[in-house]
Amino acid sequence: MKIKLLCTFSFICLSLTSFSQELHSEGEIIDARDGKVYQTVKILNTVWLAENMRFKTKKSVSIDKNDVGIDVEGYYYPYDETDDVCPAGFEIPKDSDWNEYRDYIFILKDVPKSAVEYNTTSKKKVSGIAAHISDETFSFFEEPNPLKLKISGTLQGSELLQDEAFNFWSRMDDNVDPKYHLHITKEGYGNHTHKHHIETKKDKKRRKFVVRCIKSKVE
Repeated sequence: MKIKLLCTFSFICLSLTSFSQELHSEGEIIDARDGKVYQTVKILNTVWLAENMRFKTKKSVSIDKNDVGIDVEGYYYPYDETDDVCPAGFEIPKDSDWNEYRDYIFILKDVPKSAVEYNTTSKKKVSGIAAHISDETFSFFEEPNPLKLKISGTLQGSELLQDEAFNFWSRMDDNVDPKYHLHITKEGYGNHTHKHHIETKKDKKRRKFVVRCIKSKVE
């Protein structure tokens, strides 16, 4: 009986290990444009870059260390350059990609549905969806953290703002608004679009965010 139970338990453990490896596996790619190497992570049928993009564009800005204490690897980009940043075969993530990753993280961190509160914002200048996780032990930045998310802040003109968030360019699933972006904090997130500090003629106020890229529907 003990042998049978042991065999059953071993089979379950092996199955879970295999399943976990299938859902979450690491790799790397080389950007043919400049030869830079990026770590990747495959989750379900989507390959994410586990690093911020470092492809130099006309308006991109690189900041390694600064007076607000954020150490960011990667460049900050304005919204109008985001279609030119990702390597060949990769693209800016959409809502559905983020939602899939978010739900995966909730499973990994054992977050109950009752601990997540969703809110929809629809105002003249801002529209989108936000969520707050009431579980005090939860953090998007603590392990497990497959995408290696950490605070990036927001570059506004030449000033890096400390806002305790990872901020990156995103897309709606219908891809109609390139100003769409996502703010991830320790205990929640908000994905929305607006013109304030995003679309402006004054470059000293224009915001730039980091970029992550994905390749969806891979085998």
